[in-house]
Amino acid sequence: MKICDFAELELRNHSLFLKQNWAYLSSTRKESKATITSLKPFIYHEEIPFEQSVLERIQERVGIFSSSDNPVEWGCVPIGKPKVLKDEAIVPVTDFVELPLWNLSRSKGLSILLDDILKISKRKFVVGLLHSHPNDDLMPSSSDLATFLYTDVLLGRPLIYMIVSPNKQRKPLILHFRACHECPNSFFKILKNLKKERG
Repeated sequence: MKICDFAELELRNHSLFLKQNWAYLSSTRKESKATITSLKPFIYHEEIPFEQSVLERIQERVGIFSSSDNPVEWGCVPIGKPKVLKDEAIVPVTDFVELPLWNLSRSKGLSILLDDILKISKRKFVVGLLHSHPNDDLMPSSSDLATFLYTDVLLGRPLIYMIVSPNKQRKPLILHFRACHECPNSFFKILKNLKKERG
């Protein structure tokens, strides 16, 4: 992702620092369910650097919300600071903002207000969205996908979307829609142009 337009970049090589002090969240590369295979073009196959303590706090919260008598999803907005490493743009996750969750007549799922994400983006650099599936099924629901796509529209750039399991040994599903933004016939571009026309 080229992020030179988004922030002032710290142009220093910090790979050793990241290796020594950061944990990495890696996407699942193999999934037995054919439904996940259908999302293959959108699966993110790179590692995302997380500050160790941040990843531990996220795992703790996922565990808390998944282990109760009535397990529910938990979600947050990972935030970070854009950096450049060997001509590649990366955004290490340095913290997260916990989202207020609304349970709209759904026993397990959650709903979020996209306005909350917009408010956060005005103060912090949003890396993406992360939420848990307490039943260990990482397949995104239609509501998940709609939320991901609309969040990209709202912020005007491709974010990274992470669905995690309470099982720490299971790799998360990580998606992005970068290719959709780059497509010549992308509805993201159409919506951007409409926004410009409306001023």
